Amino acid sequence: GKKFVDIDAEIERSAGKAIPEIFAAEGEDAFRRLEHEIICRVGAEHGQIIATGGGAVTRQENQYSLEQNGRIVWLQRPLEMLPTAGRPLSHKDTLAEMYRSRASLYRCFSDMQISNDGTPDEVAARIAKELYYEIFGH
Repeated sequence: GKKFVDIDAEIERSAGKAIPEIFAAEGEDAFRRLEHEIICRVGAEHGQIIATGGGAVTRQENQYSLEQNGRIVWLQRPLEMLPTAGRPLSHKDTLAEMYRSRASLYRCFSDMQISNDGTPDEVAARIAKELYYEIFGH
């Protein structure tokens, strides 16, 4: 029942172009600046679920904006299940290399880790269950 906000979709809407086009025309630094601006704006709002791309952890200043109104869940998906189409950095480095370089950042950012190897409904139920146990303890 909460509003869902996809940061990557917001970036594309704000820039008026697809993420691969932003990377090609302006580079990763420009993309990360825009990502940070949108995370700050969206993170200040209440009552929503925010989905970020995996690179949001590369800027420590994103953490406060993401955690100020809720919990950060690290969705742990098997690498072979991750899509690479339309993801510029997935082609620059292998997913395994990116995971190795970011895993400690994901751990630092997240309040909980949830296995994301099922359907969206199954994963949402896992998250809801963990949040329930966190709040009520049983």
